[in-house]
Parts: sequence; structure tokens; C-alpha cells
Amino acid sequence: MIRSQHVTAAQHSRFRENKTQWLAGGITIALVLAALVAPLPVTGAVPQERHVTISAHSFAFEPATVHVHRGDTDYGSGRV
Repeated sequence: MIRSQHVTAAQHSRFRENKTQWLAGGITIALVLAALVAPLPVTGAVPQERHVTISAHSFAFEPATVHVHRGDTDYGSGRV
């Protein structure tokens, strides 16, 4: 024997609220996991040794900007 259940408007509304809360919670968890995984370091190019000549004039340097990649600097060598 199959029994049918009558659902009131209040019960239906409560079900929709719970469904929305679960969906919002799932999206929040997915975003938090994505934020935790995103900053993981990606293996880049091998650090290289580069020689840069900088000329100093009164209140100016040539080149004005030197761009380096992480790991390209060598502070421990004692070379100038």
C-alpha cells in the first residue's frame, strides 16, 4: 500500500531554505579549497647567474630598473 504525504507550504519553504544553505555551504567549501591549492609554488625556470653593470650619475642610475626572477640573486657569494 502506498501512502501519500501532504506537504504544507511551510514545510516546502523550509526544504527550499535547507537546500539553499547546503548549496551555499558547498560553494563556500569549494572556494576555500581552491584558495588553499592556488598559491602552491609552480616549478619555474632554473636560476641563472647574470652580470649587470649599473652606472651611477648624479641622482640617476642606468639602467633605471633591473628585473630579476626569484632565485637569480646570489647574496652569499661575496662578489661585487
